[in-house]
Amino acid sequence: HNVIIYDTCGLEHGKHNDFIFEIEQFLNQLTIENELCDHIHIVWFVIDMAHARFQEFEAQLCRSTCISKLPICFILNKCDVATIEQLQAVRRLLEEHRFSNCRGIFEITSNRHNFAIEICPHCNSNDIRMRLKTKQLFCDAIDCAKTSIIASTYGLEKLVESTIKLLP
Repeated sequence: HNVIIYDTCGLEHGKHNDFIFEIEQFLNQLTIENELCDHIHIVWFVIDMAHARFQEFEAQLCRSTCISKLPICFILNKCDVATIEQLQAVRRLLEEHRFSNCRGIFEITSNRHNFAIEICPHCNSNDIRMRLKTKQLFCDAIDCAKTSIIASTYGLEKLVESTIKLLP
């Protein structure tokens, strides 16, 4: 089976209502198609962590009739440029919204340029050491003690694996 990906255009400042209307029209049109393969089966909602915000109109879009029926994965993109406080704040905000269709919040880094890391990606402890030559991060937290390779891409495998499980 094929997977078809639709990528919306970027959101323009001051055009929130137009954007929501266009997305709703597009999704509503697809739901009346006869072929199941023409339907959308999952939404990846990408949040640019370089800006580290999730606004009320975005929550409104996620609660709209056409999207609230679909499983949604929130993708916190560009996590390597966000602080731990920003990541935690956006994650907490998404969790507080309690979207019934949320199937996960995924922290993603693609094409990483910044190899500085503040926390362990497994336990969020700041008790870490970094070996820059090998790009290894060592967690010294007693309950974790894991070693991670801080690669140029992080989190995509988990997102894709979770998405595949959600597809019909």
